[in-house]
Order: sequence, then structure tokens, then C-alpha cells
Amino acid sequence: MAETTSYFPSKEERLAEYNKARRQERKLNRLVPVVIVLSWVIGIAWTALHPVVSVVTGELKTRGAYIDENGLDVHRHRVRSYPLQRKASTDGRARPSPSMCDALVSRGILPSLVKCIRHRATENVSFDVARVLPSIGPVVQSTEAIVIVVGDSGTGQDRDWYERSDLHASVFALVQRLSSKEDCPWLSKAVYFVSPASHGSGDDLTSVVDAFTASYLGEKFDNAVRHLPPDLTFPMIRSMIVLKEVETEQLDRSDVRILPQGPQGLLPNLDLVFATYLSFQSYPAEKKWNRSNSIYYGNSEFRAHPFATVLEDRVTSAVQPLLGDWVGQTQMTQYARDLAGMAGFVAALVLGPTQPHSSALRHGVDALTIQVGIPGDSSPMSIHPHYADFTRCLEHLIRSISNLHERLHHSVTQYTMPSPSKFVSHGEYIFPALLVSLPMIIRASALA
Repeated sequence: MAETTSYFPSKEERLAEYNKARRQERKLNRLVPVVIVLSWVIGIAWTALHPVVSVVTGELKTRGAYIDENGLDVHRHRVRSYPLQRKASTDGRARPSPSMCDALVSRGILPSLVKCIRHRATENVSFDVARVLPSIGPVVQSTEAIVIVVGDSGTGQDRDWYERSDLHASVFALVQRLSSKEDCPWLSKAVYFVSPASHGSGDDLTSVVDAFTASYLGEKFDNAVRHLPPDLTFPMIRSMIVLKEVETEQLDRSDVRILPQGPQGLLPNLDLVFATYLSFQSYPAEKKWNRSNSIYYGNSEFRAHPFATVLEDRVTSAVQPLLGDWVGQTQMTQYARDLAGMAGFVAALVLGPTQPHSSALRHGVDALTIQVGIPGDSSPMSIHPHYADFTRCLEHLIRSISNLHERLHHSVTQYTMPSPSKFVSHGEYIFPALLVSLPMIIRASALA
């Protein structure tokens, strides 16, 4: 029978093993601060490179505007310019038409072409809804819809809706053109125009969007929502564009903000954002046109965050001592602006302010807010060229969206934007975010 022997390490061997474990523990303790600091520095540096370098793809540039769906291509068509002169009332009314519905009828848009009603959704929120159906299209009814919510700066609420702002006058021309089978035979989706019954702050516009979404979808809002008539709500809303005017006293040029940020990090399809921006880059159908009348190519600025230019000024002053001796002034300024734009985009997602289209995003509708401020005095008989071109670009966008059946449409919905023409996808920013978070994970595990 085999004998088994037991081995007991000597005291010297146990001491040597203990000292070895202690040395390894000390090395690990010295390594942890290095890993914490290094990961945090790499994460911050990687994040700072987003506006100029795509580390994941190895390209010395940020990913530019692209549209994933071929049907949404905005370069396939051009749109005629919009009139610069206001349209006089055709029904001889002496009193103003404070509502959108009255303004449409008083200037010759027949109710048979555009159905418009005043809807009191709650005791505190009312709005006008105008619907334009495709005049020439398939035999079956349109199953998808686009919603345009028209706000204003809150001035002159007792005036005629059409005369209250250049935006309203241009939107009227858009409604008139979309309802014409000669002008827009391409329209294949229902288009809804929503305008608040009372005009005031942006909070009112947010309440109107919330109430309209709930009324259209038949869901509760303030415990007492009144649903829209069933014959108005048969198409499924796929896209919503909220037009928000701002005060222009402190502006020296046209300022356009394309704002996709929603609550709790929600964002619309990236295709919608870039289709909107590229529509502003489009040219009118006319061979000869005045470049200064273009809201994009004229004296204007475009951003993808709601914050004032003071954010860009502070980032520029911080970046100047670091990069001023290495790169040119133009490149440094553009980098600082994009870095500030990305910070502003993320801050708007996390901290707000909440944009009016947020309710639509919560219900799965791709939506964004276009905030526009165009300085200049409004004339009783004329329309500012930038407002007229703004509406031309809006028709361009509607035509692009109308080309696409969105039931199976998919694209990127997690991204940040240094500017309206660039984006950083989640596949790029997730890695530096993890590196920046690694020190907190290590410290938490050490305390566990």
C-alpha cells in the first residue's frame, strides 16, 4: 500500500511567499494611480480631438453630413423662390384675422383644398390645425404625415395672423403652394400646419406641441385632453418640424439653430437633421438669383445648440494659449467653435433647455426645432428675403421627406454634433467616455 506524505513549508519559505505577495501588492498600488490619471488624460484628449480627428476610422476629419436613405436625398430637386411681397386680403374684411384659419380663408385658400379648424385641446391650450392632402397621388389614402408647428416671437398678438410676422406670411405661401396640384404634384404625404391660438413665450409653444401630440394620438394630457376629429388623424405622424422665432434686438445677422435635442438624451433620426441642414444649402430653381437673399449663403450663422456665442468666446480664449503658436488663426477659431458646439450640444441634452418638439420624440416621432432670428424691420407690404428663402428651404425639406416611406426607415439616433454639418457617432465617443469613467469605477471597486 502506497504511503502519502505531507509537505509543510518552513518558516523561511512562508515568510518569502508573504514578502512576495506584499511586493506585488505595492506594485499594484503604485500602478493604480498611474492607470487612473492616464485613462482620464487619454479620455479627455480623445474627446478634445473629436472636432478634428476621427480616431476610430483613422481620418483627420470629423464625419460630415450624410443621409443614409437614398429616398431622402435632398440633391434631386430644386424649389422655386418664394414671393417677397405680401398678399392682400381677398374677402374685403375690415377687421383682422387673428387666427391662422381665418387668415387662410381671407386670402383665398379654399376650405375644399385646406381643411382648417380651431381645436381647444385643454382649458388652457388651443391651436389651429390646417391639413393639406396630396392633390395627385396613389389611389389609397396617404398613410404618413408631416407636421409643421409655426410659432412666432410673441409680438403683435392682436394683429392679423398673416401680418404678424414675415414667417407667417411665408408659411401662408407654403400652404398655398402645397395645396396646388400644379405647383406640388410630388406631394405624397399629408402635411399639417399647427399654430398656437395665443401667442407668447416659448413655453406656450411647448404646451401646444404637447397638447397637439396628445390630441392627435388620443393620449392623456393634463387629465382633460380633447381628441382631434377622427377624419383628421388617420395618417401616422412620421416627422415634426417646430419653427420657433426669437427676438432679434441683439443680432447683427440671421441666426439659425437646428436643435434636435430631446428629453433624457432622446434624439431624432440623424437623417432628418442632415436633410434639414442640406435643404438650407440648396439653390433656388431660378438660374439667376441674388446670393444675399439666401438665408444660408447670405449674412447668417448656423448652430446645433441653443446657447449664446459667449460659450464659443470662452472656449476660444482657453484654446488660444494652447494652440495659438501651432496652428493658424482660422483653423484655431474653427476648432474652438466646433469644440464649443459639441460641448453645447451635450449640455443641451443633459441640462436643457427643453425644446418644444420633445413631446413628439417621447412618442417615437422624429422631430426637431428650428430656431430662427432674422434682424431687420418688418414692412407692411414686403417680406424679408431671408424669411422667404427660409420657407423655400422648408418646402425643399418637405419634398425630400415626401419621397421616403418611413415605416422601415432606420439610421443613427445616438450622436453628438460639433456643428450642423458634422457629427460624432456613439461608436466614436463611447470609448473616451469609458476612459474618463474608468477612475470612478476603480475607486468604487476599491471601496467595495
